[in-house]
Amino acid sequence: MNEIKSLLLYSSLSKGNTSKIAQVIARELKSDLMRTADFSITSFNKYNLIGFGSGIYKGRPHSKLIELIDRLPDIVMGKYAFIFCTSRSCKNSYLTDFEKILALKGFIVLGSFQTKGFYTNSVLNLFGGINKGRPSSYDYMDASDFAKSVKEAYLAKIKES
Repeated sequence: MNEIKSLLLYSSLSKGNTSKIAQVIARELKSDLMRTADFSITSFNKYNLIGFGSGIYKGRPHSKLIELIDRLPDIVMGKYAFIFCTSRSCKNSYLTDFEKILALKGFIVLGSFQTKGFYTNSVLNLFGGINKGRPSSYDYMDASDFAKSVKEAYLAKIKES
């Protein structure tokens, strides 16, 4: 079965940076797109590729997304996944920690992507924030390229099995 039935789950607050990237990835993969707050476990089985996206809050993906992943039943064992995030600084540890969470749950992670997002929290708000104009058109192109690479990786894995 080479047909990709994908779902992209995401948490995006504040400026909507993650939502913008999620829309680009979902369009490229022809994914169903859903905020974590709207997710229903009953529909989970019909997907063979799941994307998880979040802004980074205090160094971690949004707590609601982590709680959702923790609540997923064992049926996720062996399902394919990918991750993406937006943050003010794009530290590699954000993706590494996120990937570990999914791997511990039993997902096979095919790739990860991150980009900077406009950020105005804390004292930075006094100066108009940082990363103005992010995500940018270049970030959207990178997100689209990432989605294409996930699709290729998924199809290669399916062909192997």
